[in-house]
Amino acid sequence: MMDMMLTGRPLAAQESVSRGVAQYIVPAGAALDKAVELAAIAASNLPMTNHAIIHALPRIVEQGPDEGLYTEALIASVVQSAPETAARMDAFLHRKKHVPQ
Repeated sequence: MMDMMLTGRPLAAQESVSRGVAQYIVPAGAALDKAVELAAIAASNLPMTNHAIIHALPRIVEQGPDEGLYTEALIASVVQSAPETAARMDAFLHRKKHVPQ
């Protein structure tokens, strides 16, 4: 990465994925469709789950191992207390597609 900062060298798509900077490579012109697809999947999550992912994960990463594990367990217990969570967990564990009600 330092060489890119010093030289302005661009990061190719495949290198971005291999370095964890990007998760997907799509054909030219297909980025918006992929973004909409991913947004629809994320929007089908329970709001508390999305809140936990967006707000708790960045904090967990910055914590020490013991604090991070504690925070993760605490957030997981809060998210799992949502009424629909049991059905979603069952669908996940049995590799079934969950259909929101």
